[in-house]
Amino acid sequence: MDRTASASAPRICIHFADARDARAIACFERRLPAAARRATGHAEPAPAESSVAVVARDRDSGIVVGHAVALPAADGEAKVAVRVAEAYAAHDIGTRLVAELTRVRQ
Repeated sequence: MDRTASASAPRICIHFADARDARAIACFERRLPAAARRATGHAEPAPAESSVAVVARDRDSGIVVGHAVALPAADGEAKVAVRVAEAYAAHDIGTRLVAELTRVRQ
């Protein structure tokens, strides 16, 4: 899923999160500045049992550089939180995370 490949763009892999990603997501969260951790919008950033989450990893380093979580709301809508590491923010990773999050999971 490396749609923005260029000499300066990071190589990113985006996939639906599962239990194996929990530790890497927690590590990513700890590396974020405190202000970014507080500015979560309306959804909790940590995947819950009823949530759907996607993760962006740098293909070269393997570290999590972003993730998005959707929590179902009572009114049939979803609350969404998206976080991307500052160093990767200029590469449309948040947009790509939301696009992957909204795909119908087979």
